Amino acid sequence: MKTIPSKYIELDKAAEAMSAWWDDTTWLPFVEAENCNITGPGHQDKATFAKLVTEWDQKCGTSELDWLDWSDWTADDVAHLWVVSRDDWETWHVAPQDAPGAVPVTCLWGKR
Repeated sequence: MKTIPSKYIELDKAAEAMSAWWDDTTWLPFVEAENCNITGPGHQDKATFAKLVTEWDQKCGTSELDWLDWSDWTADDVAHLWVVSRDDWETWHVAPQDAPGAVPVTCLWGKR
């Protein structure tokens, strides 16, 4: 029996921590933090990610908030980064791609 490399175990943990179910039929390829930052596992297509976050904001009423200078999100608003976690993916921190345990993420941070 083959052993699963540790980098894939970390990717699996991150993917589970960075995605969510909206309801019984809608899976979201990202999570929203308390600070309104959106983070998803892997380097997803930026335009598709932006579209999904826009739809999420519309469903949640975020687009109607007075304090938020909001419009449809675009691929230019989305970033591809690498992150690590020190607490089993409860939180994550930006890191170099070659850092031990680093995983790729797609994010919309500091704009919502």
